[in-house]
Amino acid sequence: MSNRPSIPRSVWSRKSARVLAPVLTLLLFWSTGSAASDLQRPPILAFGDSLTFGIGGSGRSYPDVLSNAMNWPVRNSANLGEVSRDSVERFRRTLVQSKPLPRVIVLCIGTNDLLQGVPPEDLLSNIRQMLAMARSKRVNTLVLAVPAVGSGASHALFDQIEPSPGLIVDKLTLPRIARDPLFRADLVHLNAEGYQRLAEGVHDALKTADWVQ
Repeated sequence: MSNRPSIPRSVWSRKSARVLAPVLTLLLFWSTGSAASDLQRPPILAFGDSLTFGIGGSGRSYPDVLSNAMNWPVRNSANLGEVSRDSVERFRRTLVQSKPLPRVIVLCIGTNDLLQGVPPEDLLSNIRQMLAMARSKRVNTLVLAVPAVGSGASHALFDQIEPSPGLIVDKLTLPRIARDPLFRADLVHLNAEGYQRLAEGVHDALKTADWVQ
């Protein structure tokens, strides 16, 4: 039998706790770090209509692809069939209710207006109202110009929106993708590969502008 004095269990428990505490803290950080990081990063707001929703994409939308590619939260705020007149009020409500404010807004509006024969000057006025709201909140905005009906180029009205600090107007990406039958689900919407390419174009624009890390 050993004559070595026994150590009370309470002492072993205190020693174990001191040893294990840093390990448990590290494990907790690893398990929750990603979620905490997402909570700390303001989301990208993808605001638009059925092209933003992802109609034709077989469950894939460009905001979903963008979020996965960037490891960044992207909120898909899309309303099917919406014309810009109705978008203005929804955009205002969305900004008011967004806490925190978006890091970036990607605005893709106008297809339904053009298909329904809304005068281009009305569409331009509505887009400018939304851009003014974003500017008042100091939120950087990327405008995705939509193609003119029956054309492979962006509508001329987007030439009247002047880029400025905090505002990019991309007149190439969506029209270039939409005019290729390989990337279209129908005459208006993209397919899954088309939305993949749209997300890549948006990602490139945001990185070039240094609006996200």
